[in-house]
Amino acid sequence: MPIYITEFYTFDECLGYAQRSGTKKNFLIIPNALSVTRVSAVLNCPQISLTYQLDSENLWIAEELASDSLLIKKLLSQLKQLFGWIVNNETTVHPLTEQAIEASLTDIDYDSRTFIIYQLLVEIILKSSRTEMSKKDFIDYAHQIYSNKGRFKKDIGEFRANFSANKAIYWYTRPSFVYRLLSRTCCSSNIQKIFKIRYFICSLYDQLTELHPESLWRSGKTLLVYRGKVVTNDEFRKIKESIDNLVITKTFLSTTIDRNVALQYAGDNLPEGLVGVIFRMIIDTDTNRTKPFAYIAPKSCNEDEEEVLISIGTIFKSLSIDKIEVD
Repeated sequence: MPIYITEFYTFDECLGYAQRSGTKKNFLIIPNALSVTRVSAVLNCPQISLTYQLDSENLWIAEELASDSLLIKKLLSQLKQLFGWIVNNETTVHPLTEQAIEASLTDIDYDSRTFIIYQLLVEIILKSSRTEMSKKDFIDYAHQIYSNKGRFKKDIGEFRANFSANKAIYWYTRPSFVYRLLSRTCCSSNIQKIFKIRYFICSLYDQLTELHPESLWRSGKTLLVYRGKVVTNDEFRKIKESIDNLVITKTFLSTTIDRNVALQYAGDNLPEGLVGVIFRMIIDTDTNRTKPFAYIAPKSCNEDEEEVLISIGTIFKSLSIDKIEVD
């Protein structure tokens, strides 16, 4: 059974959603204590199976915290506590080990065990502050990862001096350390490492959100995009097993409206053990209102690739897989 997160800003809106959900099983997560009246309302709602309360001293996001190191400690504690609670109370979710959460280096997650925790992590990161401290964390981490890569040192220095939020897409598509660092870190599912790059995640997400309305106007009711990729046999097996299930993007996903561009990225005459895959993705613009996507070619370093960038944390349903012949 897939598990997904819906966020509400008022209790009544949340309760109404649960009551309308029919036979679905709902877990209610609240930030602090409820009044007696609201506790009664929860207890009398059969669609709410379990309620998890975060006490006021252990909120996931606390803007007034003295240091980011304290915030990440609380974040880790809350994610582990929440996941442990779900595991103990819901038999369809399986225990998650440190090895399991870092095992996959793919940009789409097909594993239901990590689905809920990654959704929560993305939401937490996107709510964090865009501060000079978070920018410093990103730059320091880049230096740490690429300390022996002389060709990236100049890029990191330029990023430190010249980066601005309205240039996030430019830096993402530019041949530099940024795309590599973002992809490598997000796909590792390592919470501490992802927190270190929160500054750029938020900057890219914000610019994507800004461009999203124009992309809706361009695409109409549905948008068809493609993504070409070379995968291992093991990852290809996971793709086949994901049919009829929900999957989540673990990083920002580069796609194109030009199928021929995707074919180039899928490779040709691949060695044994590798498979070329074309993802054909249909975005329903009427129903997709939770995570942004945007046509970014005018802001990109590679305008001819006709790129549509899809947000981190976007949920898709895997429908089918077919073998195709390429001339």
